Amino acid sequence: MDSWYVAAVPLIFFTFANAVLLYKSPSPVHQTERKSFGTVYYPIALLIILYFFFESEPIAFLAGSLVLAWGDGMAALIGRKYGTVIYDLYGQKRSFQGSIAMFLSSYAVLFLLFLWNDVVLWQVVTYGFIISIIATLTEAISYRDWDNFTIPIIVAIATSLLL
Repeated sequence: MDSWYVAAVPLIFFTFANAVLLYKSPSPVHQTERKSFGTVYYPIALLIILYFFFESEPIAFLAGSLVLAWGDGMAALIGRKYGTVIYDLYGQKRSFQGSIAMFLSSYAVLFLLFLWNDVVLWQVVTYGFIISIIATLTEAISYRDWDNFTIPIIVAIATSLLL
């Protein structure tokens, strides 16, 4: 793709489609006890980082989108299945195991992404670690589904600033 607005079309579609599915009952997309706006926030966040980073710093766009997809996804899976050490931030329960999965998945994604893009090895190791810590802390303190909005944006900005 040559320009960001071509990539924006499916994101706009999925933003509206996911919003409509939120109000459809039962929705196969939202398998939680409550309505989850995460599937609406994610494409909106991607639209934002797409606009700012797609053409100028595509690695920042990719970092933001992939860390949420893999890191947050693994955090949820591992946290639900193996989460035994629970912490509570303003009524929102998270597990230590889920947070570790978030960090490790984020680090693996960033490590591979940075290597693929010929980033110097010390930066791959160091910056991948720093950004993974930032992503994990963002996920831990984000209220409800807002991590789907905050993680891609914060990771993209951190990647842009560090690289």
